[in-house]
Amino acid sequence: MRLRLAGGSLGESAAIVTGIPVGPGTRAPFAVSPAGVLYVAVPALPGQRSADAERVLAFALDGRPLRDPRSGALVTGVGLPSPVSMWLADETSGLWLAGRDQQNQPVTGAVDMTGGTRRYVGVNGEPAATAGPFGVVQIPNRTVFATAPGGSGTILAAVGSDAGTADARSIVVLQPQR
Repeated sequence: MRLRLAGGSLGESAAIVTGIPVGPGTRAPFAVSPAGVLYVAVPALPGQRSADAERVLAFALDGRPLRDPRSGALVTGVGLPSPVSMWLADETSGLWLAGRDQQNQPVTGAVDMTGGTRRYVGVNGEPAATAGPFGVVQIPNRTVFATAPGGSGTILAAVGSDAGTADARSIVVLQPQR
C-alpha cells in the first residue's frame, strides 16, 4: 500500500493491484464504486491461458481480491474476451461492461457479480462509443461512432449513415429520458 502525498501531507491510501494479465494492444477497463471497490475487466490473451481471462474481478480498498463474506469465495463476474469500457450506472450502481464478444461483435450489458451467466446484447457501432457512462446510445438505422457530454444534460453523438460509412457523419444532440 502507498499513501498519496497531497499538498505537502500524506493523504488517502492508494492500493496497487498487480498480476492482471494484459498484453500489447489489449485493454483492461476498470470502474470504482462509491464505496471504493475496484472492478477490473480482464481480457483474453491470444495463445495464453489465464483463469482470470474474460472475467471481471473485484478488489477491496487495500488491493486484496474481494471475497463474499458468507462463503469466502472470490467475487467475480463473466466478462468479455475484448473489453473496451466499464462503468457504474448512476441510479443503481450496477456495473456495466462494453466490448467485443467471441465472434468480435460489439456488445454491452450489466455484469452479474454473483456468478450468473452472461447477458450481453449487441450494439450498433463501436462499443466504446455506444456504451459508457451515458448508458447505451443507439440511434435506429444509424451507426454511433463517438459520444460526449453536451450542455444542460444533453449528449452529443457522432453518427454515420445507415450504411455506417465514415464519409457521411453528422453530430446530433440527444436529450436522455429516464
